[in-house]
Amino acid sequence: MKVNFPRLFAKSLPKDFLRLPKEIQSAHFLPGHTAAVYCSAEIILNRLLPIILRQLGLGDEWAQLLLKTTLMGCYIHDWGKANQHFLGLMATESVHYQKHPQWLQTIKSELPTNERNQVQQIIRHEILSGILVLRVPEFRQWLESCENVDLLVAVWGAIGHHLKVDPTKEFVKTKGCGNAPLYVFCQHKIPSKPDSKPVRDDFRALLKIGTGSQLKLPPQLPNVKKSNWTQEELKYAVEAVTDECEAMAKTVGRNSDRQRFIAAVKATVIAADIAGSAVPQMANQRQWLRQVLEQVLSREDLQQVIDSRLNKKQPRGFQKSVAATKSRITLVKAGCGTGKTIAAYLWGLNWAINRKLFVLYPTTGTATQGFLDYGTLTEAETALMHSRSNIDLEVYQALINENDDHVENESRLQSFKAWIAKLIVGTVDSVLGLMQNNRKPIYAWIAIAQGAFVFDEVHAYDDKLFSALLRFIQTFKGAPILLMSASFTQEQLAKIYATVAELGEEMTEIEGPKDLEDLPRYQFQVVESSTDVMVDVAAALGANQKVLWVNNSVKSCVDTYNFAVNELVKYPNLDFLPLVYHARYRYKDRVDRHSQVMSAFGQQTKGVLAVTNQICEMSLDLSADLLITPFAIFAALIQRLGRLNRQVEFDATGNLVLASGRICQAIFYPTNTPYPYTGEQVKAGQEFVRELAELGEISQTDLMNAALKITGEPIAEYDSAWLDGLWCTSRESLREPGNTINVILAEDKQNIEKIAKEKRAKKGISKNKALAEEAQKWAVPVRLPRPISELKNWREKFQKIYPIAPTDAVIYSEVTGACEQYKC
Repeated sequence: MKVNFPRLFAKSLPKDFLRLPKEIQSAHFLPGHTAAVYCSAEIILNRLLPIILRQLGLGDEWAQLLLKTTLMGCYIHDWGKANQHFLGLMATESVHYQKHPQWLQTIKSELPTNERNQVQQIIRHEILSGILVLRVPEFRQWLESCENVDLLVAVWGAIGHHLKVDPTKEFVKTKGCGNAPLYVFCQHKIPSKPDSKPVRDDFRALLKIGTGSQLKLPPQLPNVKKSNWTQEELKYAVEAVTDECEAMAKTVGRNSDRQRFIAAVKATVIAADIAGSAVPQMANQRQWLRQVLEQVLSREDLQQVIDSRLNKKQPRGFQKSVAATKSRITLVKAGCGTGKTIAAYLWGLNWAINRKLFVLYPTTGTATQGFLDYGTLTEAETALMHSRSNIDLEVYQALINENDDHVENESRLQSFKAWIAKLIVGTVDSVLGLMQNNRKPIYAWIAIAQGAFVFDEVHAYDDKLFSALLRFIQTFKGAPILLMSASFTQEQLAKIYATVAELGEEMTEIEGPKDLEDLPRYQFQVVESSTDVMVDVAAALGANQKVLWVNNSVKSCVDTYNFAVNELVKYPNLDFLPLVYHARYRYKDRVDRHSQVMSAFGQQTKGVLAVTNQICEMSLDLSADLLITPFAIFAALIQRLGRLNRQVEFDATGNLVLASGRICQAIFYPTNTPYPYTGEQVKAGQEFVRELAELGEISQTDLMNAALKITGEPIAEYDSAWLDGLWCTSRESLREPGNTINVILAEDKQNIEKIAKEKRAKKGISKNKALAEEAQKWAVPVRLPRPISELKNWREKFQKIYPIAPTDAVIYSEVTGACEQYKC
C-alpha cells in the first residue's frame, strides 16, 4: 500500500520548522537540499578544480570530465530518498509532525518497523539512487545525453557518499520488511496530507535542477511509469548494477590517472554534500563557502609563526637547508631537539604559500584528541588553526546529520575545522586516513586538496600507516611533501626511494646538524623490575631534578603513579611535585594537566615526577634529567629518549654543549604485559636497548645507527579503500582500531548546560553554539564498554555527538582521570 506524504523529505523537520527562514525550510526537502549540494559543488570546483588536478597530477584534459561527472554525482546522489520507507522514517522522526499523531500512526501501521518501532528501510537510499539512474531506461537515456560525463563514475560518487557501499553485506534487506512493494515517488503528484495547502511536485522540481545548470540536460523531462519495486526486482537490479560496476572496475589500472580521477569524484561529492548541509544555515551561503575555500596561507602568516618560534634568533644552517630544497619531496633525517619544526615552517615559505599546511604526527591511541597532542603551539600557530571558528560554529546544527550517529557527527565537526583553518597540526590519521575512506579526512577533502604536508616521526609508523604514506606519495603527484624522522629504518628508506623513483622524480635528503646529533647525551641502565628504580628516583628528586616515567598504557600509568607516590613517602624531607598525565581526562582538565607538566619542568626550584603514558612521545616539548620506562617497541623508546637531556646551548667559546652539563640516565625494565605492543616488538626493543647500553655514552647518532640495523619483517603493503575500492566506498582501518570513545559524564551534564546558558547571555550566541563549545571542554575519552554491545544502552546523546556515560560506568578524578567500572 502506498502511504502519502506532504513533501519529499531530505531530512527530518525540527519542532521550530515553521519559524525557520524560507531558504532553510527549503533545504529540508529533496529539491532544496539537492540544489544546495549542487550549488556547493559548483562553488568548490570553480575554486578548486585546477588545484585538485595539480594535486593529483592530472592533466588539463581531465578538467571537464571531472567537473561535470562530479556535478552529475551531486545531482543524483539523493534521488533514492523519494521512497516511502525513507519518507516514512523522516516523517515519524520529525518533531514538527508530532501534532499529527493519527497520520504518524498510519505510517507505522502501513510500513515495516524494527524493534525500536522505527520505520525499517528495505534498501539504503543511495543504493536506490544508483538503481534509478542505471536501471530505469527513461532516466538513463536522459542522463546519458549529458556531454563530458562518465555516468557510471557519477553513480559511484552518488552511492558512496555515506561510505556504506560494502559488497560483503546485503544491499536489500528482507528481514522485517514485509512483502509489500517499495513505492518510489518519481515524477508523481503528491497529495497534500496531512496539511491542506497545495503541494509542489517535488520530484519534477528535482529533475528540473539538471536542465538549468551546467549539466544542460534536455528540457523535456523523462516520463517514468514504474513506481513499485518488489523485493525480487530490487535484488535483480542490485545484481545488474553490481555486474556493470565490476566490469568497469576491471578496466581501471592501479595508480592510473583514471583511478585518481574516480577517487577525486567520490571525495568531492562527499565534500559538496557536507557543504550543502551547512551553507543553507548562513545568511549569504555562496559568499560564506567562497570565503572558507580561500582560507590558505600567505607569506605573512607563515613568517609570523617563524618569527614567534625563532624568538629573534637566526635559523641554523640545517634549517636553512630544509627551507632551500628544490625537490617537491624532501626527506629529513634529524633527531629530537634539532629544530625540525622551525625547519618545516621555513620549508613552508617556499612550498605552502596559497595552500593549507598540514603538520602531522603519528600519535598512538590518542588520534581523536585536540592539538595539545602535538606540542606547545605559539599564539601565531593557534590563530592560523582557528582563523574563522568564532564565525563558523554557527553551522554546528547544520552539520549534525539526521541519523543521530554520534561518531558521524563528531567526524563532521572535526573535519570542518580543517576547512576553516590555514594551518592544521594533528595526527597523521587526519590525512592518511583518506586512503582508507576514514570519515574525518574524507570529509576534509577540500582542505587536503589544497595541502602541503609535513610527515614527522615517520619511523614510528606501523605497516598500515607506512603503506598508506607510500600510496599517498604515489597519488598526490603535485603535493609538496616533507618527510622527517629521527630514525628511518633501512626498509622504510628503501621503500620511499623506490616510490619516488617510480614517479620519475628525485628526492632531496638532508641530514640533521652533525655537531648536535653527535653530542653524547644518554647512559642506559637495565633493571629487573620497576620497584628497583625508587632509589634513583628519590635521589634525582632530592637534587631538584626532573623525572619522566613513561608507561605503555593508561592503567599502568595510573598504577605507577600511585605506587611511586606511596613509595616516596618513605623518603623523609623529600620536597617534590608529583604529576600524572595521560589522555583520559576531560578536555579542559587535560589542558590544565598539560600546562602543569610543562610549567613544572620549566621551573628550577623543586624536583618533579611526571608519570605519563605514550602521550609524552609527541606532545611534551620538555627535557628530563632521568627517564624511566618499561621496554617497548624501539620506535617508542626513541621518542621517549627524545624527552631526556633535550636542551643544548653554546658555551663561552662557541661550542655546542648540553644545557644540563652532564650525561643523563635512562632506566629500562621488563614488562609482563606488552600491550599495546606485541611480545616480538618488545623483545626487539629490549635488544635495541641492550646493544646501545654497551656503548656507555650514547648520542642521537647512535640511536639512528642502531635503528638502521634493525631488520624486522618486510613492510607489508595494503590496498587503499579510497583508490582501489572504485565503485565500493566503505571505510577500512588505517591502523588497529582504537578502544576509546569520547563521552560526557552523566554528572557533568547539568554543569555544561548551566555554563552554556551563562555564556549565551554574556556573548549573545545561539543555544547550540554555546552547548557545542562547552561540551567539547567536558568530553572525556573512555574505554569502550565490554562487551561492546553495552554501548547500545548508552542511548542518550549530548548534542547528538557525545554518548552520556551512565553514572555507575565511569569514576572520574581530576588527578588521575577516568576509571571505567565495566563488567567484563
